[in-house]
Amino acid sequence: MKIVAVKIDTKLGYEDVIETIIEIHPDCISMLGYNSILSENDKNIVSTEIYSENIEDAKKNEIFIKEKLNELDITNNTSLRELEEDNYLHAYQEFLKPIKIGEITIIPDSKSNYPDLDNKNNIFIAKQYAFGTGIHETTILAIEMLYEYSKKHNIENSSIIDVGCGSGILSLMAKLLGSNNITAIDNDLAAVNCTLDNMKYNEIVLNRVEENTASSLVNENQKYDIVIANIETDILIEIMPYLVELSNSSIILSGILKTKFDNINTEIAKHNNINIISKKEKNEWMSLLLSVN
Repeated sequence: MKIVAVKIDTKLGYEDVIETIIEIHPDCISMLGYNSILSENDKNIVSTEIYSENIEDAKKNEIFIKEKLNELDITNNTSLRELEEDNYLHAYQEFLKPIKIGEITIIPDSKSNYPDLDNKNNIFIAKQYAFGTGIHETTILAIEMLYEYSKKHNIENSSIIDVGCGSGILSLMAKLLGSNNITAIDNDLAAVNCTLDNMKYNEIVLNRVEENTASSLVNENQKYDIVIANIETDILIEIMPYLVELSNSSIILSGILKTKFDNINTEIAKHNNINIISKKEKNEWMSLLLSVN
């Protein structure tokens, strides 16, 4: 069987932007997985490949990613190539690497490949959401921020909402960290279904998982102790007023490009009742912990 890949060449660092585009637009991209590799000829260039089952899906992916990169003024070159399924699967397995956060291990692979592990301190996530570097840097930042928060505060009775839940990994992490009141929402039904699948796969029960938006919950007068949002910077800025309205105490933001920190900081400054408590950085990305008074 042949696999078709769209190859996108960008400057080093912008592969993270492509991963973010893939992560926040799962309904617009038909793929088996993706992978980023540093160019052997130019160490300042990274090639990201998105793998599809047919040429039609590959061409659609190429057009969509190219449009998004052009909107961000990111120089890119794209091309299509065919490869044997065996070569694709080998590359896939190379990037299924578990990530350990404290005592919890996130495994982007099937439980059947880890027969000796139980669900107690492990989270297994769907392969199609784990290809590439394993888990996107913005997600790792949010997970680390949530983990550190849980070590300083007892979150057992804290109400948590995961806005833009995607694969549900942050909600699942919150559950393993001890929270008993978790809501996961996304405005994309495909993402909601992915969260539901991963919830069942890990035998974890979340209180509320649904297609919804932060603004709708504000209209319902909903409040949460911890609001988590791992979303593209521009969208975070757009929905910031709703995130503030939803929070009783703390907000964790991730998906923030360092180059856009001033933009989001300007939005934060508009709200007299919130302050930046801490920052975390990883390559081109950053995460913020905000307090709400």
